[in-house]
Amino acid sequence: LIGRPHFANLFAKKGYAKSYQEAFDKYLDKGKPLYLNKKRLQPKNAIELILDAEGIPVIAHPYQTKLNDEKLEELVAELTNYGLMGIEVFYSKHTHEQIRFYKYLANKYGLLITAGSDFHGKTKPDIKLGMDVEDDLLLPFLQKVTK
Repeated sequence: LIGRPHFANLFAKKGYAKSYQEAFDKYLDKGKPLYLNKKRLQPKNAIELILDAEGIPVIAHPYQTKLNDEKLEELVAELTNYGLMGIEVFYSKHTHEQIRFYKYLANKYGLLITAGSDFHGKTKPDIKLGMDVEDDLLLPFLQKVTK
């Protein structure tokens, strides 16, 4: 996907802005000339589209829902009924407690476990590429992806 960070880098590189941040400040932030509102899909519709494309629907960055554990579990149960197949258990910003809870949800609802560092190169220099995750936890997901 091409998003605002890509345009910010291009604007800085081509001299339309002095820096990545200036590109956002002048052009790309909400209320600026080149900002576009995102069109949001309802989760059920997103899952249906992913399944229709023979993809694997996964909740990424579940901590960003800002739901407490009880509400997140209700959401996971609902989305599983629609065809949700995985949850991102390992993520660079998840706490140990969150990882334990997301593993619990994966096991309870039969979801594949995924991982992501959220590495985006120079736009997120504090995040390293890759993470340490036990291979056997990701193997079911990897096997599903390579079918």
